[in-house]
Amino acid sequence: MRMAYMDVRPDNHNDNKWKPEYNRWLNTLLIIDTRDRTAIGKDRAPADVQPTMGLYNELGKKTAQQIPDSQLVELDDVGHMPHIEVFDRFIEALLGFLK
Repeated sequence: MRMAYMDVRPDNHNDNKWKPEYNRWLNTLLIIDTRDRTAIGKDRAPADVQPTMGLYNELGKKTAQQIPDSQLVELDDVGHMPHIEVFDRFIEALLGFLK
């Protein structure tokens, strides 16, 4: 995997600014579970807000709608660690996306 970095040398032709033509290289895959309800800080949130936290099945859909050309994969009946709990389903989605 290649890591992105910014070259700040004075002789660099890159101005380190995002350009619209870079968008063609961006793809977003969201893999979410539907059983996990983890929400950091939930115990300190107002009582009326707590029931709305950790609803990743709803959050995943909302997030996917806001990211152009994103792909959402929902893994039903999976908890906090889909990459461990259902590795085969997780890796199938990931490899399918990377092709």
